[in-house]
Amino acid sequence: LVGVDHWVFESNYFVQRTLATLFSLSIILGISRQVFMGVLALLQRRREMKRDALFVPGFQIGVSVVIAAYNEEKVIAKTIQGLLQSDYPIKEIIVVDDGSKDDTFGAAKGAIPDSPSIKVFRKENGGKASALNYGIQHVTGDVIVGLDADTVFASDTIGKLARHFQNPKVGAVAGNVRVGNINNLLTRWQALEYITSQNFDRRAYDLMNCITVVPGAVGAWRRTALEQAGGYTHD
Repeated sequence: LVGVDHWVFESNYFVQRTLATLFSLSIILGISRQVFMGVLALLQRRREMKRDALFVPGFQIGVSVVIAAYNEEKVIAKTIQGLLQSDYPIKEIIVVDDGSKDDTFGAAKGAIPDSPSIKVFRKENGGKASALNYGIQHVTGDVIVGLDADTVFASDTIGKLARHFQNPKVGAVAGNVRVGNINNLLTRWQALEYITSQNFDRRAYDLMNCITVVPGAVGAWRRTALEQAGGYTHD
């Protein structure tokens, strides 16, 4: 009994020390990562300010916008209207209704003027990747801009995305996603999460040229690069 008692207390002590060490280590690593990423983000911001002066004024490239929509009847019209207010010429806008159960298709059709450059398609539900790939098949622009059906672009968003493609080595550009309905505690926390875990980190990743994800809510891709990658995958 004395031996068992000794083994139990020793094991309990070992487990507690191990957990305490791991917990402390995780805090140290977490804080160190934030400091490291913060320094890189600040350096990237300074470099970006210098890079802005290198863009050729008046540069234009054919931009096609693709929107995949599923049950977005309430918001799709506002999204389209936001694109129509862009200060950059959009070659075409493609909206793909991915088999919505509501009247997303009708709302999208009713929100657009009678223009051949704006097209709305309807297909059987197959997921966002299939809807985007379907839309890409109908584009003719050299750059494809993607956004979610509930995302509203600022008037200068597309222009700021497109200007980076002056550099032939650029294959994709990650946009700056922000929460628009900051009206309660939950959305304030969401806004903070977007800033810290998405936009803040991407600045640091940009400095190291290792951005892993271009956000679907606001991103731009060179069409040839997207085609070489096989389009969007379902996984």
